Amino acid sequence: MSRAEVDAVLTAIPAGAERLLMIGVLVSSKTMQGIPNKWPKRYPSADQIAEIFPNHPLALNLVHFNTKDPNELFDQMMTVTQLCGENFHGFQLNIKWPNPYTLEKYKKEHPEKIIVLQCGESALEEVSCDPIVLASVADNYKGTCEYLLVDPSGGLGKPLNPYKGMEYLHQLNLRISGMGFGIAGGLSPTTLEDLMGPIAKAFQYTSIDAEGRLRDSNDNLDVAVAKDFVSKAYALFQ
Repeated sequence: MSRAEVDAVLTAIPAGAERLLMIGVLVSSKTMQGIPNKWPKRYPSADQIAEIFPNHPLALNLVHFNTKDPNELFDQMMTVTQLCGENFHGFQLNIKWPNPYTLEKYKKEHPEKIIVLQCGESALEEVSCDPIVLASVADNYKGTCEYLLVDPSGGLGKPLNPYKGMEYLHQLNLRISGMGFGIAGGLSPTTLEDLMGPIAKAFQYTSIDAEGRLRDSNDNLDVAVAKDFVSKAYALFQ
């Protein structure tokens, strides 16, 4: 929500680290127009986005975007790109299976931008939570999306089933080359080892994502908890 939060969390990156730390700023088709939504402590106003993103060698500055009108996705992505300033690196699309051709069209305009495709609960249900079917559908986004994130929690703090997560990652890594994979669900400093320990051992290049359990009872980011999470995550995936 602010550069101060970002700067504080970046201090938790250990010396000598090489992994990027994703700085995620939530934007919706409403908030990009200056219309508040039901999560006012998670979505900054559109005119603040550019100043939140830092110029830092290990920061991956992504807008986490969702829309009620996927038919307008290309135009919305282009507008957000203009809003976000010179430190903006790309999108995490929190959208159920967007049209791959829309993303190809955007990449032709901005080939340097990174796209992470989030597979949330409804996207997983659409492939019957079947790891092989998930990999088959995800293959349609190869060459357009640099990463695919398996995220059944969707920022609500619901814990991942790590063994189901292993099945998803196994099939994705087996069947798709040239794409990175991430996984999320209920991650925090206290759950990280139990939920991600087996995955970190088996798939050391997996990316992870946390949101819901890094927030306090008023839904503000708890910076101390976020820093603790970042420190422990770097150690786990060292």
